[in-house]
Amino acid sequence: IDYLVIEKNKKFGGVWFNAPQYSTLQTHKDYYGYKDSEIPYSYSDYPSKNEVLKYLEHILNTYNILQNAIFN
Repeated sequence: IDYLVIEKNKKFGGVWFNAPQYSTLQTHKDYYGYKDSEIPYSYSDYPSKNEVLKYLEHILNTYNILQNAIFN
């Protein structure tokens, strides 16, 4: 599938990019994430903003998504 990701921010993360530093998921980590790449057990039960961004970065790198992304 050909695709192009257009992101208005200077970095990936969507709403998590702009969320306050103290933000966390309000859903337990067992109910968040991609089927083929669950959130690591070492993360908090309700992952912090930094943990969510780290997880998203893992997904982006695993599937090579950033190669077809434009930022700003």
